[in-house]
Amino acid sequence: MNTLRHLTALAVISAAISTSAFAAPKVLGKWNGHVTIDTKKILSQMPATMDAKAKANVVEMMKKTSKMLILLNLKANNTYTVDVSGAPGGQKPEQDGGTWTLSGSTLSLKGKKGNPQAATVAKDGKSITIVAPGGQGTVVFKR
Repeated sequence: MNTLRHLTALAVISAAISTSAFAAPKVLGKWNGHVTIDTKKILSQMPATMDAKAKANVVEMMKKTSKMLILLNLKANNTYTVDVSGAPGGQKPEQDGGTWTLSGSTLSLKGKKGNPQAATVAKDGKSITIVAPGGQGTVVFKR
């Protein structure tokens, strides 16, 4: 009887270990990104000599940036793709990709273009947030 309990316990532990070792992280899959820009912060950092028309152009550019569509796809093989469309100035849609790692709630994205990005995965797993340098804005991804 004791042997049966030990074998049962061993089977349960083995199943738990193999399930956790091969369980897909909750970040896998497709995410839709929305850009939020801190217009006041950006305007406060502009030179005092900047004229009103130039500032208005910057505000308009920020409004257009906040309407961009960003699609992030995190794959099980630790690669990702990101597609950006609707960028200001009539820019063509852009695509990038690279590798990702997850350590705790920190998602690290290392693309083929640009600098590596660090993102935070919400505790409930329902969003991923990237904060722009200087805190001037964020990109929040949701499913």
